Amino acid sequence: MTPKIASVLVLIVALSACASDTGYGPATSDSSSGYSQKSLEEGRYRVTYRARSMEAARDGALRRAAEITLGDGAEWFQIVHAYSEGSSTGPRTSVGIGGHSGGGGSGVGVGIGMTFPLSGGTTTHEHSFEFITGSGERPEGGDVYDARSLLSVGG
Repeated sequence: MTPKIASVLVLIVALSACASDTGYGPATSDSSSGYSQKSLEEGRYRVTYRARSMEAARDGALRRAAEITLGDGAEWFQIVHAYSEGSSTGPRTSVGIGGHSGGGGSGVGVGIGMTFPLSGGTTTHEHSFEFITGSGERPEGGDVYDARSLLSVGG
């Protein structure tokens, strides 16, 4: 690889890493940014939000839960189970060592490889939680949110 091609590849990777999340909205595929949701039973849902940062994923999931809550005619929601995960794709390096013997000789070889994803690499964070919706007196304890207040603050 010529130095000029290597420089272009490094520039592509760097510029791709600067890309921001697309706006808030539904995910268009299993691997794209945005939300997905599932109704588990009446008044109980699971929402998942995928984004480039964990903060954006959590904020997106909370916003979607508030929208679902108000759409149900409820006032608040309580998170009953939550989990998060993240993954990264980007340039990777590897080292391999191999050897052989036989036929009157032996040898050892070392190889170094580097891969560059053509998409530029991304870090994806996913925040999911199950929640219940309700109206009237809010339950005691943590992880209870007023849907209307959350949307007025979060925009």
